[in-house]
Amino acid sequence: ENSSIVVLDEHSLRPFQFPNQQYYDYSLPPKDPISLSRTLELPVTSTPINGLWFTKYLESWRDRQFMMPVLPIPYTKGKTGLAPEMEYTYTDANNNPRKGISRTEMITIKSGQVVDMLWQNDGQISVHPNHIHGHSFWVMGQGRGRFSFENSTQLSSINYNSPILRDSVIVSADSWVFVRFVADNPGAWMVHCHNEAHNAFGMGFLFMESVEDWPELPADFPVCWPS
Repeated sequence: ENSSIVVLDEHSLRPFQFPNQQYYDYSLPPKDPISLSRTLELPVTSTPINGLWFTKYLESWRDRQFMMPVLPIPYTKGKTGLAPEMEYTYTDANNNPRKGISRTEMITIKSGQVVDMLWQNDGQISVHPNHIHGHSFWVMGQGRGRFSFENSTQLSSINYNSPILRDSVIVSADSWVFVRFVADNPGAWMVHCHNEAHNAFGMGFLFMESVEDWPELPADFPVCWPS
């Protein structure tokens, strides 16, 4: 008996429409044109390390290794209890000197803000299944190689009309993925790679969304440390 494996091209997915053209459990993204000034660029950076048998690199975005805070973010609102900040230097694969930072990486966003993220993976091997908590995002576009805001072909490929809505997306080697969401859920939301080794070693950050709208914790809120 012949059998075959069908590989899902997740970037070809589109939201389900009824015959009357209505979507099921779906809304279209804001039509704001994408631009460099409003985009959070998240290039993959790889720090060479020694002494670990299962990896030669620590993966991160923008040379920012995420470290978990010492105290819970909802309790401190990110004002205290963060991981100590440490700078490090290394030589990348092209023999260029680079600097990085290890810390509790936080990015502030405001209620109603349209948030655009560009994941860029220049690596030739690693695949990154990226995930966001607290939201779903529209996958507006993807392609091979590097994305440029000056590339008219890439810009014209951005899908404003029927992008799939997800909370995870795979960023393959030598590729880019552009996603968008609307900040409508106040909280501290983790964004991270779901390759657990990458996640554990710092490929992530926190969106601090509408902190001014967070409720105050009650005075008798139980804690695990002395006052």
